[in-house]
Amino acid sequence: MNYKNKELSIGVRPSGGFREESIHPEMSEDVPDLLEEIEKQIYKLKDKTWEIAWLIGKRLIKIKEKQLLKNTKYTTLDDYIEDKFEFSRRSAYNFIYLAHNFNKVHTSAHGYKLVLLQPLEDLKRQKYLKWIDKENPSANDIREKIKSENKKLSMPKREISLSKIKMTVDFKKMGVEIEKEKEKEFLKKLEALIREYSKEEKN
Repeated sequence: MNYKNKELSIGVRPSGGFREESIHPEMSEDVPDLLEEIEKQIYKLKDKTWEIAWLIGKRLIKIKEKQLLKNTKYTTLDDYIEDKFEFSRRSAYNFIYLAHNFNKVHTSAHGYKLVLLQPLEDLKRQKYLKWIDKENPSANDIREKIKSENKKLSMPKREISLSKIKMTVDFKKMGVEIEKEKEKEFLKKLEALIREYSKEEKN
């Protein structure tokens, strides 16, 4: 539909139809007085924001995949985005990441929580997505869970040599989290078990 008056606000029909604000009050410039009502509107606007981010991401992916900048003055997608749309590189690639890895419904519902999953591998990201869908954790809960799992994965390896017996204790593969002050005690017990095993083998 072509509008003769370009200054008409979004959702206002020239024929005298409804305003979008009457159906979506969060789109109005009028702000309610009650905190609860304001929060409801912010939540709705937040969902729309992430949905728009996803839609932008889909279009940036198309530009990249179809090499649509080939015959333009732009040598990189970064230059194009910054010059044309004034997005930061980080924002633009977050949009692309969301559009590439999640559908519009998930992005609209979870938004920033999905951005936090960016460092994870695909399979682990899907596992986290199921958890987010089911439990709806806070962004801080997600950070703490990722931090905790990374801590377990970074547990050190220790090597024990006893005469002809040589083995490596890989805490990562064992899935055991041991405090540093307890590592020596653990290794002493392990040495004792190896010695017992060695004696039994000799006998």
